[in-house]
Amino acid sequence: MQEAARIEAERFVSEVRRVRAGLELLESDERVMLAFKLMNESFVHSGRKGGYTGWRPFQVGFLLGVLSSLVSDADPRRRVVDTLWFATGGGKTETYLAAVVFSCLWDRIRGKAHGVTAWSRFPLRMLSLQQTQR
Repeated sequence: MQEAARIEAERFVSEVRRVRAGLELLESDERVMLAFKLMNESFVHSGRKGGYTGWRPFQVGFLLGVLSSLVSDADPRRRVVDTLWFATGGGKTETYLAAVVFSCLWDRIRGKAHGVTAWSRFPLRMLSLQQTQR
């Protein structure tokens, strides 16, 4: 039991480091901050129709935690897949879409003129309909 607790504590410390790295990246890189601000503005704009009012704490933490892997091809966490589990209506779709929107904006800001930024596959018909409506 103590070994399991130690492993989970290490994972927690690692996650806190990732969030702090995201904050430091926003503070140190004007272009990253611009993409982040524009991503937030896009959600403010889209929220007028869909009623989206703001980020939940887990969403902010997740976005900050993945920020460096979205910006840097060399980030070792780029190959890691994080799974978000929350009940329906918990905000998973907005979090996923925020990462995609940030990535698209980041690509334009850094001068990417063509290519694929994100590839999304929706296995459930109703989920796909709901997500494209957002």
